[in-house]
Amino acid sequence: MLPPRMAHDWPTTITALRERLSATYQPLIELARSGAPWLAARPEPAGWTGAEVLEHVALTDHFLLRLVQKIGDKAAMRAERGNAWPTDPPEFDHLEAIAAREHSWPHPEHMTPTGELDLAEIARRLGADLAFAHAWLDRQPSGEGTLHRIRMSVVGDAGAEDDRLHLYHFLAVIELHARRHGAQLARLRNAAEQK
Repeated sequence: MLPPRMAHDWPTTITALRERLSATYQPLIELARSGAPWLAARPEPAGWTGAEVLEHVALTDHFLLRLVQKIGDKAAMRAERGNAWPTDPPEFDHLEAIAAREHSWPHPEHMTPTGELDLAEIARRLGADLAFAHAWLDRQPSGEGTLHRIRMSVVGDAGAEDDRLHLYHFLAVIELHARRHGAQLARLRNAAEQK
């Protein structure tokens, strides 16, 4: 038996999160498909090229979306058992700081771009990542994804009191990470155009 649904307006939350994901990912997908010459330019000796930035987003998504699946699966089991749902509406404002350029967000070695993925493969992966995120929103459209949370240290590093994230939070973090690197790509494009 499913627990009673939360009073929160989940359709509005889900639609907003879906739109944010699409608005952030579609330009990245199109950019990767474009094969723009500036994507290959190295801005500085230790800096990433635009193609490497896109590859990093795809690599990061791979690992973060595994966590989304883990959270979603456990949340679904808890919903089926009848666990009580949180009564407060979900908060997302505490996550916004992680998209800021000033926020330190070191990446693990396995998320470092290698140059092994070509732009067509990166575009394909980013499109699949967006579809996967949308599928989880479709699977848990009524707040079910709040029934399981896991810690994410980068959120605690941003000064948030609670670094335990549910499915919708994790999807927001994925969008914020991609948005952060979208802004980096815009800076790289501007620098390349000014040369």
